[in-house]
Amino acid sequence: MRTPGRYTLSVFLLLAILAGCDLTPQPKRAQPTAKPPKRQEAPALRVPDAAMSDTGAWEEGASLIRSITYLPTAPTAFDDIEVVVQVEKLPGMDVDYEWVVNGKKLISARSKVLRQISFNKGDEVRAIITVEKDGRSATKDGGVVVVGNAPPRILTNPSTLRKLDGFRVRADDPDGTAISYRMQSAPPGLTIGEYTGVFRYAPSKSAEGGKYKITVIASDEDGGESEWSLEVTISGGSDSKEGKARRAKAKAEWEAKRKAKMKRKAGQ
Repeated sequence: MRTPGRYTLSVFLLLAILAGCDLTPQPKRAQPTAKPPKRQEAPALRVPDAAMSDTGAWEEGASLIRSITYLPTAPTAFDDIEVVVQVEKLPGMDVDYEWVVNGKKLISARSKVLRQISFNKGDEVRAIITVEKDGRSATKDGGVVVVGNAPPRILTNPSTLRKLDGFRVRADDPDGTAISYRMQSAPPGLTIGEYTGVFRYAPSKSAEGGKYKITVIASDEDGGESEWSLEVTISGGSDSKEGKARRAKAKAEWEAKRKAKMKRKAGQ
């Protein structure tokens, strides 16, 4: 059986303990947030402003390679093709050349000049340029240039002309087509074989002489043309003024010799 006094004392002790304690809910302290480690940026490639793209990055060589052109601009099978590359002049930068003909890369062609032996008329030629700097590289295509028709090449030297009739003008076509000949200017009575290039000269007796310019045009089957010109001096025909004067002079010289001979005989 509990004693009333003990029960009352226990209640008082409990109230005293509760009175000395703060039972109000306390706010939680915010935990400090850890700062992320500072990211180390990779060093940027240092190039002049003109060599940077709009975003300041190395962009397939478009900014380092300013322009690519070909010389001649309209090559033929007679020509070597040179690729002219304008690049930023950066220390330690290398420029490499590759050539492609009709889609096939020429392994042995690594210079800026492609020799004419490497292509023919109608071939599609392109140069591919690669620039390298500090272990990084960028490539740019120079575009296609088509090899055009080469005009005929005239082989005859005008200084070898001694006689018009029977003289031959010779030409060949590097593209292998047939050659035809015609004259743009010529003295009367002179013709040329259309496919032989041989002169035939049959002047009339009344044709006057003088200096004449002869222009021969050699054409290939694709419309390419080359000109060959020379000047000649031609004597007039027998019935021309020059011919009559020539006969009169010859007759006067003969008469003078005959009279001188007769005079010598008379003095003996």
